[in-house]
Amino acid sequence: MNFVRNKIRLKGDMNHVIKHLTLYDAIIKWSKVVPTQIDKDQFQRVDWKVTYDGAHIIDCQFHVMRCAIKTEYCTEVHLVAMVSEEDHAQIDVFSKALLEALRVHYNKAWVIGDNELNASIFRESY
Repeated sequence: MNFVRNKIRLKGDMNHVIKHLTLYDAIIKWSKVVPTQIDKDQFQRVDWKVTYDGAHIIDCQFHVMRCAIKTEYCTEVHLVAMVSEEDHAQIDVFSKALLEALRVHYNKAWVIGDNELNASIFRESY
């Protein structure tokens, strides 16, 4: 079994991001994909079971962490999806689209770069 890993940075604190990954009412505000099962791990991880392409069930793990030590207003989300070899390319596209929808919900057009990981930029954005 292989996996696909993609990541994004969001303008928001970890607790708020975790809520948007665990509460169905919050999920439907940013995603067309609705998980069939959600499990929250105690260590900033959220597991989803998602039906993909009508028949395949995918295990998705969202790992949520702070982007930088000096700011709590930036959160990085890594999505790890377990895949078989033949589904690798399709699941990669699927997971990137899912993360992109979450990024647009939080950041609009802003893609947070490495040079923007300081507290002053994020404080002004709130």
